[in-house]
Amino acid sequence: MKRILISTFDMSIGGVERSLLGLLNAFDYTRYAVNLLICRRQGEFFPMLPAAPTLLPEMPAYATYQKPIGQILREGQPGVALARGVAKVCARLHDRLLTRGDEREPYYAVQYAWLFSMPWLPR
Repeated sequence: MKRILISTFDMSIGGVERSLLGLLNAFDYTRYAVNLLICRRQGEFFPMLPAAPTLLPEMPAYATYQKPIGQILREGQPGVALARGVAKVCARLHDRLLTRGDEREPYYAVQYAWLFSMPWLPR
């Protein structure tokens, strides 16, 4: 049996979440063991999740990506807060140096935040 891990932030109304519901309903659970990591167990689509995938325990540290850095510090996660700050600086440098400021790519900050935060997050 193949094992699959799917991760998402929450189950708010959106295209990604709607597609995830379709995917989860299409799996052959006799062939795949599907683990679902939802950072925050909330959203309009949350009650619509099928029972077949294993819903992993909620980990508050993974919910930091939609919180201000100051709040993360107050919640006692200085490593994640520092990583987010460094990610912001790297994203700005990336925009200025590599795109010469012509194009702003907001996703670099998120990508750098995940990259730099991984050592501070639970495995």
